[in-house]
Amino acid sequence: MPPHHRHSRSEREDDRKEKRVSGKAQGVFSRINSDIKALNSSILVISQKIKYLVRNEKILGRNLLVLNKKVKILQGGHSQSADSSSIE
Repeated sequence: MPPHHRHSRSEREDDRKEKRVSGKAQGVFSRINSDIKALNSSILVISQKIKYLVRNEKILGRNLLVLNKKVKILQGGHSQSADSSSIE
């Protein structure tokens, strides 16, 4: 066995003791884990809402362009006879 793999018995026992976690610490880790999961869920919900906002912003932008064209047609219609069916 290579020298870096050789451990004395007391070193192995110390390693095992360090790996043990008390019940209180496990409770803390469990609460932290559940908090992280809850935060992750909240972040997913927020990201979905942002996607919907972006999509709706694009739709509203297109609608504004269409309405702006219709207003320009109506404003120009005073001097010309604008066909109302083209506006609708």
